[in-house]
Amino acid sequence: MTRTSIAVCVLALAASACSSAGGGDATGQGGATGGASAATGGATAATGGASAMTGGVTGATGGAGGATGGASAATGGTGAVAGAGAGGRGGAGGRGGAGGRGGTAGSAGAAGAGMAGASGGSAGGGGAGAHACATGAEDDNVTLTCPSGQNIAGVVFAGFGTPAGSCGSFKAGSCNAADSVDLVRTLCVGRPTCTIPARNDVFGDPCDKTIKSLDVEVSCGAGSADNGCPFSGHITYTLTKSANPTSDEQTAYAQITIAMDAAVAMYNCYANITKADTVTYNTSVQTADGNVNGSIRFGPDSTYRTMPTAMHEIAHSVGIGSTQFDALVSNGVFTGANATAQLRAITGNATDQVNADTQHFWPYGLNYDSEYHDISDGIHNCQMVTAIRKDMGMN
Repeated sequence: MTRTSIAVCVLALAASACSSAGGGDATGQGGATGGASAATGGATAATGGASAMTGGVTGATGGAGGATGGASAATGGTGAVAGAGAGGRGGAGGRGGAGGRGGTAGSAGAAGAGMAGASGGSAGGGGAGAHACATGAEDDNVTLTCPSGQNIAGVVFAGFGTPAGSCGSFKAGSCNAADSVDLVRTLCVGRPTCTIPARNDVFGDPCDKTIKSLDVEVSCGAGSADNGCPFSGHITYTLTKSANPTSDEQTAYAQITIAMDAAVAMYNCYANITKADTVTYNTSVQTADGNVNGSIRFGPDSTYRTMPTAMHEIAHSVGIGSTQFDALVSNGVFTGANATAQLRAITGNATDQVNADTQHFWPYGLNYDSEYHDISDGIHNCQMVTAIRKDMGMN
């Protein structure tokens, strides 16, 4: 896929700065399960006077009360397309099942060929009252950063599709993911910086066979901010890294961080669960897996370093696929009353049942990236995991 350049800007009271860098590309979806890789965009920010940065320039200080920071763009890693082994949730080639995407120690089939990883841009911080803007092509990673001591306070504009305009005057195009603002609010508000994957497996695909982009403008401010989340969960993770990481490991760490940050933000917004996970990069793991002991592992196939995959593995770490889970599965159905009631509340169908094997449940188990269409699927995953945990006697 041909990429457009990435541009990032910051609006302060009396000055502005922009930078650009060329984009790469990444592909997902392969085999029966496919999957989209989360390429990594590096992000740096500078504040105050002019200084030289690779890939762009920083802004000069403005008038009273305002100074803009710099912005630079960095390229990400590589992506690969993978088909999973037989025995997945959807039959041959499925990602789920005993050997699919993230059983307690799941694995998939051999990885297919992929394309080069995407690049991402970052918006530097400005002075008090700054607005940070960033744009990126489809499959890029877009990073927003507020000035030191400030957090992202609100989403002024977010559009994934065919947005138009420039920083301070963005407008939605005829193609636009309806939940763009809600998703960016979930991932970013209340944080000093955040990275947003401009991907179909995060925003959904609002217009098939159309090259899309992501434009975002946020406001910055001191103090707490309302991100509109119904819960304030306590899922955290620690990514274990090598003391002297190779180039491959550095790429994997960056991609895993973006996927996990987004997944944790979703869970902490839409579920009230406490868990401390330990995440590792392990080349012996073909796909990704999670365990109730709090271990989450990602393998060398970058197509599994996505938000939906990370959410799926977090679900394993908080009990999905555990002994308590398996005890409530009978004849391919999870029999817990809370999970059944939750599913029927979501679908509106009074006869729906929660399908399950010893490791997974569906629908809304995010066993495949194809199960994620927009933020509502992520929300429903959180709701179903919460209900299943209640059936298992977990708080």
